[in-house]
Amino acid sequence: MDNQRNMEDAQNALGMMIYQILNNQVRKTCFDKCFGQKFSEQMGKNEQICLAKCMDRMLA
Repeated sequence: MDNQRNMEDAQNALGMMIYQILNNQVRKTCFDKCFGQKFSEQMGKNEQICLAKCMDRMLA
């Protein structure tokens, strides 16, 4: 039973790592798409909309 619990813990940890990697990749992809090379002190309305739509599309 202990080996089964260890296997479940390892699978859960691996699942979390995969989720974090995918989430970070989505963020990077959307950030690059919506901001490119321009940076400002605050996000404009267009950047906010772009990020929201991009993340919705990528996570759907």
